[in-house]
Amino acid sequence: MIFKVMCMKFPLFARSFVLALACSALLLLGHAAPAIAQEASTEAQIPAKTPDSDAVKAEAEKADVTDNKAKETTPAKVAGEKAANEAEQGKLLEPKQDNEQAKDARPQEEQPAAAYEAHEQPVIGMAKDWQLGMMPAASPVQERLISFHHGLLILITVISLVVLVLLIYVCVKFSAKNNPVPSKNAHNTLIEIIWTVIPVLLVIAILIPSFKHLYYMDHSEIEGKADVTIKIIGYQWYWNYEYPDAGFAFDSYIVKEEDLKPGQPRLLTVDNEIVVPVGKKVLLQITGGDVIHSWALPSFGVKMDAVPGHLNETWFQADHLGIYYGQCSELCGVNHGFMPITVRVVTQEEYEAWLEAAKAKFS
Repeated sequence: MIFKVMCMKFPLFARSFVLALACSALLLLGHAAPAIAQEASTEAQIPAKTPDSDAVKAEAEKADVTDNKAKETTPAKVAGEKAANEAEQGKLLEPKQDNEQAKDARPQEEQPAAAYEAHEQPVIGMAKDWQLGMMPAASPVQERLISFHHGLLILITVISLVVLVLLIYVCVKFSAKNNPVPSKNAHNTLIEIIWTVIPVLLVIAILIPSFKHLYYMDHSEIEGKADVTIKIIGYQWYWNYEYPDAGFAFDSYIVKEEDLKPGQPRLLTVDNEIVVPVGKKVLLQITGGDVIHSWALPSFGVKMDAVPGHLNETWFQADHLGIYYGQCSELCGVNHGFMPITVRVVTQEEYEAWLEAAKAKFS
């Protein structure tokens, strides 16, 4: 009844209520869409059955058997061909062995590079069209941040509903029709205490988990426990990455649109990627070489300013294999939007192979 009266007397309220319902429905759909899309992609990747493949294979085996029988029926011809080619095979045997030895004697650093390049990783850490919500979490830090975000979303929703109910109650209770003689009260001590104490308690309830997350994100969480250390220097307009434990460094520039290969995203692809092993703690030492930049990777929950003359530290642990993208998040000049970040997460064996190839390439 109250809702009907409010809609009749306050059309703007009715429109706002319908808009709020529509936004809530879109939000729920956005949270459910990634799971539905993942199930659809999984079903699409299942190979289709080929019932005729067994028959084709059987026919091929029969044809091979027939050819073998035809060859067995002419042993004299086979023996003649074998004798005719015996001398030539003897001459070619020794060079063939030399070639095999030369093949085995190739530099070892080439083999890991080839093995690493042959393995493709799925693209996970990248925004999608019509995406609602955050990118999927790929590190413990981002999982905590998303959980904290969802908790705050529930809290502010409850607060908004309580305020909305109070507004409706005030509009109906103290309308000109229901309350023709307005009250002359100017103060109410109890109400003033309530609307002062409750917000303070809510802020404290938000403050405690927020500080816990900040300390967890600090580099002291993995002090002395880092498996990989990467020093990052931001320049106008590219990144320099150094692996101090491995003894090499390299620059990472954006790949121009005309040089992109099929499947590479525009404005996010770089010529030299960061490679880290899955499940390992990576310590990041970030600074700037000219102006202030910001190294940000949403899927890992990392966003740290690169300030010239100051070394900031943070960390992440990639829990899933794949390719993750980020960008500079501090306005640093005319080409600020052309400083992408690409991190490739691989297995420990692939990471060791990449290290050997990178040492030979960048040292």
